[in-house]
Amino acid sequence: MNSFKFLKKKKLCILSSSRADFGILRKFIKKLVKKKNVELDLILTGSHNSKKFGKTYSEAKENGIKDFNILNIPNKNLNASHLVKNSSVLLNKLSKKFKIKKYNYLIILGDRYEILIGAFAASLHKIPIVHLSGGDETQGAYDNQFRHGITKLAHLHFPTNEISKKRILKMGENPNHVYNYGSLSLENINKLKKIELKSIEKEYKFKFKKKYLLVCYHPETLGSKNKKNIFSLMSAIIKFKDIQFIFTSSNSDEGGDKINKIINKFSKKYKNIVFVKSFGQEKYLNVLKLSNGIIGNSSSGVHEAPSFKIGSLNLGNRQKGRLKIKTIINSNFEIKNIIKGINKILSKNFKNNIKLFKNPYYKKNTSENIIRKIFSFKEKDLLIKKFYG
Repeated sequence: MNSFKFLKKKKLCILSSSRADFGILRKFIKKLVKKKNVELDLILTGSHNSKKFGKTYSEAKENGIKDFNILNIPNKNLNASHLVKNSSVLLNKLSKKFKIKKYNYLIILGDRYEILIGAFAASLHKIPIVHLSGGDETQGAYDNQFRHGITKLAHLHFPTNEISKKRILKMGENPNHVYNYGSLSLENINKLKKIELKSIEKEYKFKFKKKYLLVCYHPETLGSKNKKNIFSLMSAIIKFKDIQFIFTSSNSDEGGDKINKIINKFSKKYKNIVFVKSFGQEKYLNVLKLSNGIIGNSSSGVHEAPSFKIGSLNLGNRQKGRLKIKTIINSNFEIKNIIKGINKILSKNFKNNIKLFKNPYYKKNTSENIIRKIFSFKEKDLLIKKFYG
C-alpha cells in the first residue's frame, strides 16, 4: 500500500511500564519512528527506572530510540496501599502530559496496573486508545481484571489470537474495531539479531553450561503462597546438579521483591544457579533460543518459547486460561511434580514430539498491519462506544 506515506500526520503516544511490554513493543516503536507521518512520544514508567529491576529504560537507548520520557513513580510494591499511591502519582503525571500534548492515540499493551491508569487518564482527556494483546486470560493474577478493564476503555483492539478476539467480542466491543494480526513478540523473533553467548557471558560475568534452563517466576497476585511456591521450586531444581538454572528477576508486582531475595540467596549458595536482573529483550531471546527449556509462570513460556521448539514447564495459576499448546507442560507446585515436569521437557521423546510445532500466535506483517489499521480510522468516529452483541 504505497499510499501510506501520504496519509495525514498523527501524534501518537506509547506507554510502557516494564521490560516485558517494552521488549514486545521495541521493533514496533522503531517502525513508527521511521514513519514521516508519525510524531511519536514514548513514555516509560513503572519499573523502568528501578535499580532493582535493572533500570530497563537503557533498553530504549540500546534500540536507538532517542526521544522518550521517564515518568518516575515511587515504585514500592510491598502491598496494595503502595500500589494505590503509585497509581495516584502516575495518574497525575500522565494527566498533565495528556493535557499538553493532545495525542491522536494512546497505544498500550497488556495488563499491568500502570497501563490501566494510562487508559483511564486517556479516557478523561478524550484520547482514543489502541490496546494490544487484549482478551487473554491469566487467572492467577489481578492483571486479568486490569486487562479486561482496559479492553472496555479501549477503542481499537489487536488481540494476538482468535480465542482472545472472541472474548473481546463477547465483551460487547464493535466487531469492526477488533483485529487479530498476531503477536508482535513473534515478529521480533523472526527478525532476532544473533548475539553470541560468549558476549553475554562477558557482560554478565558467568559461564553458560552445556545444559541450562531459564527460570522466570512472578508472584501470583491473587494467591498467598508465593514464598512457599518459590521454595518448592528451589527444592526441586537443586536435585538437578548437572543442569544450570538461569533466573531472571521477578517483576515489580506485589511480592516480587521477596521472591528476588530468595532467588539471590540460593544463587550464592549453589554454583549451578545464576541470577540476572534483566538481560534485555534481544539478549533474553538469544539465551532462551539456545536453552533446553523454560520454567516458571512468565508469558514468554507461552508466547516465545514455542517458536524456538523448546519446552515450557508452566507452574501454578498465573498463566491459567492461555491457549493450550503442546510445547507447554502444566504443573502445580508439588516438588515431585516439578521434578517430573523438568525431566519431561528435557527428554528426547518430548523434544522430538514438538519439532514440527507451529506457533498459533504468529502471523506475517503484524506491526505493519496494525499501523495501517490505526491510520485507517478517524479518531472522532471511535470515541463514542456502544455495546455490541
